[in-house]
Amino acid sequence: MKARLKETGKWITVDTCTEGFYDVETHDIYEPDELDFAPAFDWDAYRMEAAKDILASIVVKACEFSERHKQKAVEIALQYADELIKQLQEK
Repeated sequence: MKARLKETGKWITVDTCTEGFYDVETHDIYEPDELDFAPAFDWDAYRMEAAKDILASIVVKACEFSERHKQKAVEIALQYADELIKQLQEK
């Protein structure tokens, strides 16, 4: 999990150990009160927001099409949102 060192503001990746938390790169040990933890990211909520924004863009372009194209626009928006999340998670 990600945590920020209160003393320096540096973000590190930590895991739990019997003494508290350790930096997975340097193996330095930290007490819980030395760290601020990153909130868990809600990928489902982000997916919904991304799909909504993408859909709005697609609908603007597709507004001259017939009713049957609207469902395809929704499917495409979700595909783009899924790909966006995949790309972001790889970073």
